[in-house]
Amino acid sequence: MKTKSKLSIVLVTKYAHKFLDLCLKSYEKNSVYDNELIIVCDQPSWQTLKLLQERNLNYWLTNYNHFFMACNFGAKKATREYVGFLNDDVYLGQGWDKAIEELMAPDVLACVRNINSIDGLNFGYERGLRDISRFDVKAFDDYCLNNKSDRIDSFFWMPLVFNKKTFFDFGGFTYYNHHAHGHEIQLENRIKRAGGRVLTSNKSFLFHFGNVGDHDKMPSPEHKLFYCGFFGCSICGKIEQNVENLDYGTDVEFIQENGYWLCGDCKKGAGKLDSNAIRKLRHSHATLSWE
Repeated sequence: MKTKSKLSIVLVTKYAHKFLDLCLKSYEKNSVYDNELIIVCDQPSWQTLKLLQERNLNYWLTNYNHFFMACNFGAKKATREYVGFLNDDVYLGQGWDKAIEELMAPDVLACVRNINSIDGLNFGYERGLRDISRFDVKAFDDYCLNNKSDRIDSFFWMPLVFNKKTFFDFGGFTYYNHHAHGHEIQLENRIKRAGGRVLTSNKSFLFHFGNVGDHDKMPSPEHKLFYCGFFGCSICGKIEQNVENLDYGTDVEFIQENGYWLCGDCKKGAGKLDSNAIRKLRHSHATLSWE
């Protein structure tokens, strides 16, 4: 029996069931601890649901079509002290969770070294073909065994592990524009400005296939709120659509820096905010459902 860890992993999946299957196999084979696995199916294909049902795995259904909003949803379900986030198009190396566990602390953003198919070793997998059967699992496992080291880097990537309290204290992930615009970087920067550190372990590795998209040939419809993103007021709940999918401007800069957003009326009425008030607004930003 594996030892229970302090880590909840939120795995967001959509419509690439073959990649999800391999991801789950790596999770089962290469996890040292008994971690909490929270699977969020965000507008999934029927193949994805069939796979999870055949594996007898519990999952949550969401309709965001926005990776980072689905992550916020999953974080609310996490019951352990730390929470991490994964795409379904990754393969976890041996002892990935033990490597992260050694780094976890309230002020630390922890991850393992990422090997990306677009700019690194590919172990037989060619991103353009998207043929997962070409991926040589043994070659990757051997690479992990032969190249692991005690070196600590500071590049933040999957599985994006935060102290859960820290995650919500800094507003969780933003969603002011499309999901591909690096919302994890904004959260990383907010935490780092407050003294947080990024620690990347080289004791294990993660392989990112990338660009798997609608591999099941069932692209889901866009969500009217999240297609271009939106601004949601953390006090009154008013919504302003980001119709141009902007990633610049006064509102964007405000939410990137502060981890929450206020409509004009609430901003005027809020006055000068102390640290406790800001923390409450950030929690609201990360926990409102915004359906």
